[in-house]
Amino acid sequence: MKSMESEGSKPTTWEEYKIQLQQGKNTAKKMVQVHQTPLLCSLYNKCNNKRNKIEPKINGTTEKIEKVQETQRILQTHIGETYQQIESNVNVLEEKVDNAIGQVGARINAYEEDADAVKNEIKAL
Repeated sequence: MKSMESEGSKPTTWEEYKIQLQQGKNTAKKMVQVHQTPLLCSLYNKCNNKRNKIEPKINGTTEKIEKVQETQRILQTHIGETYQQIESNVNVLEEKVDNAIGQVGARINAYEEDADAVKNEIKAL
């Protein structure tokens, strides 16, 4: 089995081809790692910067949403209470109207009776 005298020489056996191929792969991996590391760090820093800018906006928006929801709950409660008060007032007014109608009806009946009595008196004359 021949061995390679230097890295630049051509391999002469399958084993030497395998070794040279593995060395090439290792070199390529190292080159990729060396070139990717600064890019990955830069990308990571950019992502962190964007996240740091966005998170306060999200938190502020969340707080605003919570305030709006709380205001909605308060308004809904107030609307419910106001509706109940109005409904109660309407019921009282309906009762008063019913009573007034009943009184008017009773007066009309009394006037009709008085009118009938007057008619009878006039007929009797």
